[in-house]
Amino acid sequence: MNIIEQKAKGKRPTIKKLKPKAAKGDDLYGQLMSSLTAKKGA
Repeated sequence: MNIIEQKAKGKRPTIKKLKPKAAKGDDLYGQLMSSLTAKKGA
């Protein structure tokens, strides 16, 4: 919302750059399946 307000005032908004999180493992399919099974159990 802050970005929209700054643009409305004619100012250039400052945007924070996000850093990617390091993955615990390289097995993306395994991570997906474990997250899906964890949500089913919850």
